[in-house]
Amino acid sequence: MKEIKVKEPLNPVNPLFIVMDDDVAYNHISRITIRKIFREADVQTFEKPAAGLEFIRNLNEAEYTNRDIVLLLDINMPLLNGFAVLDALKESFNPIIRKIKIYLVSSSIDPRDSLRSLAYEITSGYISKPLTLEILKDLFQLQDNNAQSAGD
Repeated sequence: MKEIKVKEPLNPVNPLFIVMDDDVAYNHISRITIRKIFREADVQTFEKPAAGLEFIRNLNEAEYTNRDIVLLLDINMPLLNGFAVLDALKESFNPIIRKIKIYLVSSSIDPRDSLRSLAYEITSGYISKPLTLEILKDLFQLQDNNAQSAGD
């Protein structure tokens, strides 16, 4: 099940993807999947949400004027789950938070997770794992000829 509030075009030139998931293997696979479409993407992965939050809080808005930022945030993580991360981001004073396209990601089949994630004003949508090329293309309204292929 993939639910999206708004499909948002993404500037394919050097976007920043932040993947927060406690599963190291999932982070690695996500990095590969993202780079198949966005070859120049800067992909930062965090197994510990607190480290990911710190990274986001330290982003300098001036450096991202012409770059898109996407956060793929796992819901079910120990200590600090995805909803706690969203709450912390909502209360952050860093204006760059408004620029980030936030997608909650989960393997949960509980419909309440999807509904709860979509209730946050700062989220752009909910994605059921696994992250696939098709999901990325659909999310960011990419046609096959717009996607950056590894052969370019």
